[in-house]
Amino acid sequence: MATSQLVDLGGLIASYDGNPLTIYGFIRDVEKFMAISGGENPQNLSRVISKITGKAREHLSVHPHEGTWNSVKALLLEKCEDPRTVYMIQTNIQLMRKHSTYADLLEGSKGNST
Repeated sequence: MATSQLVDLGGLIASYDGNPLTIYGFIRDVEKFMAISGGENPQNLSRVISKITGKAREHLSVHPHEGTWNSVKALLLEKCEDPRTVYMIQTNIQLMRKHSTYADLLEGSKGNST
C-alpha cells in the first residue's frame, strides 16, 4: 500500500529541466509532495531528484549539495533562477509595450546605447 501511495504522489511533481520560468512551480510542487508524503526522507528525495532533467540535472551532477531537499532547492535557485530583478523585468515589459515587436525593442536599445 505504501508503495502505491508513493507512485501516486510522485505524479504530483512534473519534471524540471532548468527552465527559469518553471522553477517556482517545481519547488511548490515538491514542497506539496513532501508535506503530503510525510516529509523528507531518502525515498522522497530520490523521487524528487528523478524528476530533475536536462541542465538542472547537470547542475546537480557537477555542483556538490548536502543531499537534502533544502540543499537541492538552493542549488537549483542559484543555478536556474532568472538572475534579473523584478525591477529589471518590469522595465523590460514597459519598454516592450512601447515597441510593436521584439525586433523594434532591440533596434531601439541599439540606438540608445550610442
